[in-house]
Amino acid sequence: MIKKTDFSAIKAHSEERIRNKILVGCVTEVNINGETVWSSVHGMADISEQKKMSRDAIFRLASMSKPIT
Repeated sequence: MIKKTDFSAIKAHSEERIRNKILVGCVTEVNINGETVWSSVHGMADISEQKKMSRDAIFRLASMSKPIT
């Protein structure tokens, strides 16, 4: 069993970046040994339609090093 950890710093960082209009929305997830131990969804997926971000949102990645780092 994986010990649950406090990931509030990740949540606070995401919310701050949305508040400062650096991000519109984001989905963050922490996996350890293939098990999701923390997940959070913030902000909007589409501002013009007022559509909230969802956990299963699809993102375009310009570089494949991003999902690895």
